Amino acid sequence: MRQHRAILGITVMFVVALALSAQTAAKGGPAAAGSKTGAAAAPAKGPRATTIRGEILDMSCYVARGFRGEMHRDCGLRCVASGVCMGIIGSDSMLYMLTLDHARAMAPTSFTTPDPFQECKQWVGQTVEVSGGAFSRDGMHIIEVMRAKVIPTPPPGGTK
Repeated sequence: MRQHRAILGITVMFVVALALSAQTAAKGGPAAAGSKTGAAAAPAKGPRATTIRGEILDMSCYVARGFRGEMHRDCGLRCVASGVCMGIIGSDSMLYMLTLDHARAMAPTSFTTPDPFQECKQWVGQTVEVSGGAFSRDGMHIIEVMRAKVIPTPPPGGTK
């Protein structure tokens, strides 16, 4: 239990640091600098439609300790259920933080289908295909989850 509190604490600090960085950048502070000379950074581009196939993981255990995969699944499920951020890491080792689709967050009752972001919380340690709007901000890669599905693991010994 103490370990999970520590993980949650690390995650909260990570999110606060990210928020402060974004706030400083919005005010034109050091995080907005495009170079060491303090030139203003180029404006962020809007999300681009993207599909990523990779493993769902909890960001705290992965970023802090490199934990992932089936051996870490139970811990990852508990971490995500307690509010730790989720991510997806593709075969190219690019790590994206998963976020709720903004339109769904603003008007959740206007959607009749299950929320794919919430479904991802059950798929920690599994290979999933996630589609949505992807963007990068302050060095962080993010995807707003609009669709997600589990990719079946091939049976041992090949396909039949």
